[in-house]
Amino acid sequence: MDTIEKLHSIFYGSSRAYGSFMVHNSSLSQKTQGIAKTNKTMGAALKHWREHIEGTKGLGIIPIDEENYVKWGAIDIDIYSLNLKNLVKKVEEFELPLVVCRSKSGGAHVYCFVKEKVSAAIMQDKLREISAGLGYGGVEIFPKQREILVDRGDIGSWLNMPYFDGDNSLRYAFDNEGNALSLDNFIKFIENRLV
Repeated sequence: MDTIEKLHSIFYGSSRAYGSFMVHNSSLSQKTQGIAKTNKTMGAALKHWREHIEGTKGLGIIPIDEENYVKWGAIDIDIYSLNLKNLVKKVEEFELPLVVCRSKSGGAHVYCFVKEKVSAAIMQDKLREISAGLGYGGVEIFPKQREILVDRGDIGSWLNMPYFDGDNSLRYAFDNEGNALSLDNFIKFIENRLV
């Protein structure tokens, strides 16, 4: 399985929609500006991941599937002055099996990945508990929805994916010592942190 296929598998989500983000700026000193769009024709395909990694079009994945299960969730900490290395240190001190990534706006997406699908409600509850324990209660949690009603046309909310533009990305993950990970090492790090 190549890198694109691994990412597609790790970030399993909705088969009915995905998000895209066209970046207009990518400065470290300001919130990234661009155009966000929800595509309601199909879930993210390998070609969308390829565009994301190549830096041509940002990809957003909806973690909740049509049966209200997830294989990953994230704590979205939108604090732009956040000391990411201190956050990694706190995650390690608490021995949490989480992966910290820099978000497109300079905050953090703190991911939890599971081996087998779990209900979106269970993931959401656990991540709310963890975010409060880390000192970030009240931040956004993905999946945002505990359940979606497919018959009603619900699709869920998407989160921008890490490693836009591959190893040149500003949206990189950190290892357990707060060092930036390459894309390939990010995948290996996730594989070692699966719950």
